[in-house]
Amino acid sequence: MLAKAQRILWPTDLSELSLQAGQYALGFARLFNADLHVLHVISPPLNPDVTLFVPSDLPVQLT
Repeated sequence: MLAKAQRILWPTDLSELSLQAGQYALGFARLFNADLHVLHVISPPLNPDVTLFVPSDLPVQLT
């Protein structure tokens, strides 16, 4: 018996190839009646002098 996908993750940087992969992800989600979760990914800054600052008291909600 084959497992049925319930959730599909599509990580994307919104490049042309990534958008093509998104079409496959959407097709599989429809085929299996699964939830499609989209994760937008970005490259880290190229400038080593630029850093990301996240305050330590920032409330975080994981869903």
